[in-house]
Amino acid sequence: MHLQEIPCPCCKCILALLTYAFLVACSSIYLHIYLSIHLSIYLSIDLSIYPSTCISMYVCIYLYSYPSVYIRMYVCWIHLYMYLSIHMSLYLSTYRCVYLGELLSLCLRQLS
Repeated sequence: MHLQEIPCPCCKCILALLTYAFLVACSSIYLHIYLSIHLSIYLSIDLSIYPSTCISMYVCIYLYSYPSVYIRMYVCWIHLYMYLSIHMSLYLSTYRCVYLGELLSLCLRQLS
């Protein structure tokens, strides 16, 4: 096996990190848009009828939604950290011997 044929574990981890960050960002943006649309509908319907109830409902949903987003993002980051640590250890344990062997053979070729 040549050094060029070995997949780069750092590239795979960076790609996994970017994919996971993209999914977290999309889910939080989707939740924000969903809540904005529904809360604007609720406000436009109920504000003229029950203004105090509507405002309290708006504040409760707003306060309820944002901590859940932060908690979910925190859990996603913990999951991502565990995923990357497990896969990096697997990649390093798999390719360490091959990388060291290839580098040693390249150094020996350069010296001879």
